[in-house]
Amino acid sequence: MTHQTEYKENLSQEEIESLASVLMTEIAAFYKTERGKRFWEEYLRKKEKEAQKTA
Repeated sequence: MTHQTEYKENLSQEEIESLASVLMTEIAAFYKTERGKRFWEEYLRKKEKEAQKTA
């Protein structure tokens, strides 16, 4: 993944959609890794504990 060092304050709708698409692709790839799967499982366990506390 490359890092951009120059920033624009006002992005066009097309630029926003393009960046969102790249971000969603990167997130999906992360959750397919073992680390991503463990992260998701831990998140679900925490949510389940919170739900049990409020029930």
